[in-house]
Amino acid sequence: MTREDKQALRIRVRETIKAFDEAYLAESNAAIEQAVLSLNEFRMSERVFTYYSQERECATRKIISE
Repeated sequence: MTREDKQALRIRVRETIKAFDEAYLAESNAAIEQAVLSLNEFRMSERVFTYYSQERECATRKIISE
């Protein structure tokens, strides 16, 4: 994949994310949070590495607070 291909892909992904409506984002965030929080591996772990979500990224704040 060329640099230009990567740049075009990044632009396309950003545009797709911008098009998501707020209800979809809330619903998908809740489903992802529930899936992660219910994992035995998550519950048994002492440390978990994640990112701190920004803007329209998949929400991680609830996962971090656990």
